[in-house]
Amino acid sequence: MRLASVRRRKARSLRDELAGVERAPFASSYCKAQARQHVERLAERGKPDVAALIRFDEDIAWPKENVRSQVYTEPQRALAFAELVDPVSILAWLDPAKLIAKLDAEIDRVSDDKHALSVEAREMKAAELQTALLEIERQESALVWTAQQQNLPCEHRADCAPAAILGVALLTASRTNRSTGTSPMHAYDIVGQPGARR
Repeated sequence: MRLASVRRRKARSLRDELAGVERAPFASSYCKAQARQHVERLAERGKPDVAALIRFDEDIAWPKENVRSQVYTEPQRALAFAELVDPVSILAWLDPAKLIAKLDAEIDRVSDDKHALSVEAREMKAAELQTALLEIERQESALVWTAQQQNLPCEHRADCAPAAILGVALLTASRTNRSTGTSPMHAYDIVGQPGARR
């Protein structure tokens, strides 16, 4: 029981560290690059269509967006839908450089580069922690199974990974027989871990 408690504390520490990685801010340079791509998409969407004006002397077609709102009526609320001119995309089309400059300034004001993680560092660190957490949970689950076999009052944690409790791993492998199954190139195999409960 004491060994299981030690591993549970370690698992809790790893989960806290993983949560910290997931909450870590992104670097301002990354956010600025993302903001530029967003403004470029907005500017493209905000471009008015003047073809009808040129060909048929009809109105300019401004970019539209679908808007959903709630209407409060007695005795219950109702939903209303409308199609309105998209002001943000038109603004991006009119002056994308100014919009980007204002966004850059706001990103600089809010960003926390001291504690930021890049996308690559975030994914790598998260993968390392998840691997370590799964291994600790496998060890913990094996101890819990052993305790239960000895009729000791011990249960698996509700947030423990099912793969750890069952003592299995999900592996991908090329099929030797490609004529069966829905995927001609890959299959899933459940592989038992040493000491797994049968």
